Order: sequence, then C-alpha cells, then structure tokens
Amino acid sequence: SEMCIRDRAGALGQLIDHPCLPPPGKATVHYNISNAYFQGEELDRLLLLKPPKGGVPDPEFADGETYILARVPIYGTQDAAANWEEEYSGRLVGLGFRRGTGSACIFTHPDRPIQMIVHGDDFFSEGPRKHLDWLEGELGKAYDYKTERIGWTEDRQKEMRVLGRILKLDERGASIEADPALIDEAIAGLN
Repeated sequence: SEMCIRDRAGALGQLIDHPCLPPPGKATVHYNISNAYFQGEELDRLLLLKPPKGGVPDPEFADGETYILARVPIYGTQDAAANWEEEYSGRLVGLGFRRGTGSACIFTHPDRPIQMIVHGDDFFSEGPRKHLDWLEGELGKAYDYKTERIGWTEDRQKEMRVLGRILKLDERGASIEADPALIDEAIAGLN
C-alpha cells in the first residue's frame, strides 16, 4: 500500500506534505504495537490449521493428518486482522477520536489537535508534544509498544525508518525516500 504524497515544492527543495512528517512546531510519533494481531476476542467460527512440517513436536501426531483447532486469532488469518481493527478502532473512538469516512485508517481528535494514521500494527500520530504525551499514556494502558519520535526541536530525532521508507527532517524541510535496505534485500532475493 502506498501513502499519498502532495508536493509543496519550494525554492530550496521539495517540502513534502505527508501524514508521517510533522509540520514545523509539531512532532510525529510512530507506535509499533506488540502482538497486535493477537489482541482480538476468541474466534466465533471453526478454524482448523494444518501445521507446517516439524510444527508438531509429538511424533505420534506428526503423520501429516493432524490439524490444529484455533480458538483465538492466528497471525496471518483474516480473523486476526479483522479482530485487531475492531479492537484498536474501538479503543481510539473510546478516547474521543473520530474515524475517517474516506479511509477507516485515519483518526482525528475533535478536542486535541492530533491526527493519526493506522497501518496494521503501526500507528502514526502528529500533533503538539503535550497531546502526543497524553496519547502515549492512553495507549500504554492497553498495549505494549515501541515508540519513535521525529520532530523539529533539538531533543527529537531527525530521521526515522518506517514502513520501508526513511523520513528525514533538515534545514531544507521534510523528505521521504525508499529505504535502500529493502532494495538490497530484494536484489539478494533474486540471486
């Protein structure tokens, strides 16, 4: 999936209006939620999975005819993605966010100047520091996560790798580019 980029070209270079890049005076926070797809409720349907070779430790059941009954979401299944979407969207709406009508992955808060995009288990929030601190505290009540902050103040990092891209802030403005590590990985996969 690609994110929309609109060009606001200036004389000193390209200034990009991108949902993951903060405007001057604001910061962007990237939250990567741990075990996001295992957050959902117990499955409401029968889901039988054939384990991969070597996936069943007991030799008595390693005959290739054994199946596993899944009672909770399993990563990679539609149930896991649907349950996770229901979990995080319900939690964000409960915190006062409004879900986008054009895209259900965009959230805005009517009382706090926070904008958020959710891509799987990655949350990107943009806004003033005190409001992002509030959001971080609220998310921490429900989820374990890793966080990175990028911003214009001296105490913020100026570069972040996320979703196969490198986000950078410098004196010319903000930029986004493909992560060269992914290109190297793709080339290595061809050999």
